[in-house]
Amino acid sequence: MVCHSEQCLFACNRDRMEGLKDNFCLFLEYRICELLANSNHTKLRGIWCDGVAFDRMIDEETAYFTAWIAKTSDARKEEKYDLFLYLGKVSLELYQKGLDIRACVPDTGQTDIFVHMPKKEIYLHLR
Repeated sequence: MVCHSEQCLFACNRDRMEGLKDNFCLFLEYRICELLANSNHTKLRGIWCDGVAFDRMIDEETAYFTAWIAKTSDARKEEKYDLFLYLGKVSLELYQKGLDIRACVPDTGQTDIFVHMPKKEIYLHLR
């Protein structure tokens, strides 16, 4: 039986979704800070990530998170950003097996992160 309702998909993917919570969110927060600090775009070097929370899977290959982004060290000036995590071939396969996908997050030397500051959106592509 194939079920396409969002509730059914959540129930079917519950174990896999655990890999996108808690430890992964903390890892992702620090990696986003590194990616921003080492960006080729000077405007991104001055901002940092102060937290990431998993929200839901939009589809099989796209995870939606909330990220808190600040341009200064003043936590009162943090802004909520929508964070879209796109699973590539390797990360999708690992995710479907319920395995850790942290190794698929880009290293600081890569440019697989895009920040759209006016829309408050971040796009991150995994391997």
